[in-house]
Amino acid sequence: MAERLVADWCGLALYRADPVQQLAAEISQPFLWSYHRNEPSLIAKDLGRAEVREVSERLHGWHLARGMTVPLHLPNCGFATVTVFMPEGIPSGTVLGSFALAAYRYKIVSRRICRATGTACSRHARRNVSR
Repeated sequence: MAERLVADWCGLALYRADPVQQLAAEISQPFLWSYHRNEPSLIAKDLGRAEVREVSERLHGWHLARGMTVPLHLPNCGFATVTVFMPEGIPSGTVLGSFALAAYRYKIVSRRICRATGTACSRHARRNVSR
């Protein structure tokens, strides 16, 4: 399944229409998200957009339709995300807390490296997540 996911996600450029990736590019805080219309989510308003339909259908098909993403704004304006998917039935509190802490530690270390090497990006996202 992993090979198919990567082939579709990257090969078909599904990440371009993914509202999770779009939000992560705009903010710096970790956030929870869900492609389930009945669940509260920062991407809820985007789920009705036509270009998001294929992303939503594939993530539901892969049982990867909810999770948490930590945006990483890196040196020289690099960008990445760290995401954990939360399948149904898994208690999320402890897992998400540990995940957020680990990703946050990575972010702190990367910012220290930026400062030490003089490559800090002036365009680090700083917008509030109250969408």
